[in-house]
This record gives sequence, C-alpha cells and structure tokens, in this order.
Amino acid sequence: KLAKVKPDLEWHLIDSQGKIITEEGYDFIFDFSEEIAKVQDRTRYGYINNTAKEIIIPQYDLAQDFKEGLALVKKESSWFFINPKGEKVITLPYDEAVSFSEDFAVVRKGTQYGYIDKEGKEIIPPKYEMARSFEQGIAHVKYKGKWGFVDKSGKEYWNQ
Repeated sequence: KLAKVKPDLEWHLIDSQGKIITEEGYDFIFDFSEEIAKVQDRTRYGYINNTAKEIIIPQYDLAQDFKEGLALVKKESSWFFINPKGEKVITLPYDEAVSFSEDFAVVRKGTQYGYIDKEGKEIIPPKYEMARSFEQGIAHVKYKGKWGFVDKSGKEYWNQ
C-alpha cells in the first residue's frame, strides 16, 4: 500500500515502511485510478504507475484519470485519448469530451453533445443540449428543453 506525503515542497509516494519511492517529487499526486495516478508538475500533467514509476512524463495542459483503459488529455488546443503507454488512441475533432463510461464517451461539438465509442466512431451524433455519461445502459440527455434518456443504440425515452 502506498501513501502520499509532502516532506518538503513536493509530493512523493512512500511504501509501507515509510520509504520514499518516487524518483522525483511533484506539485501534486492525484488518487490512483486503474493502478495509475495523475501527477502535476507545475502546469503540466503526466502519470505514474502503482510502483511510483513515471510512465508518462508531465506534458499535458489538462488530463483526466484513466477510465476503462484510456485517459482524456489536452495538449495545446487538441483533445485526445491516450493509453497507459502514452500513445494517442483517439484524436478528437470535438470541442470537449468526457472520460469513457460503459464504452462510450460524451463529446461536444459547438453547443451540441453526442457519444463516441472506444475507436473514436461517432455512435450517437451530437444533437443534445446536455448529455451525461452512460450508467446501467442509459444516459440522461436534454433535447429542445426536455430531459429524457438515450440507450446505447440511440433509442430515446422522453419524460411526459
């Protein structure tokens, strides 16, 4: 079991004996997700694994936790998903995205939201005013001022 400590100006990880095991300190170490923790070094983000080894050097302007094997990151003006090796897996031609949930990610193009799969394929085209992540096979969506649900096939269910 690892713990976060800040013995000086930087955060480190220690093992169960209290020994610092990170090679270098960070401005912040976030909680682990899928055995990988996001780290912040000044204004850049990267990732370390559960043995405190830096697996992706801090280089991103914004970064999310790994979810379902992928992390959403932003570098300059581009959003994309990376795998734990730091390889770009999905480049996003969208203005914004949310981490994957149940194999789908919410994406925004302009003011409209839709969904993509893990190959970057647009499964439900952006048309919603608001869209939430999938939970138990459905997602909350707002269209023309009304809230309802959409399933993974794109079938909609509207509140009366």
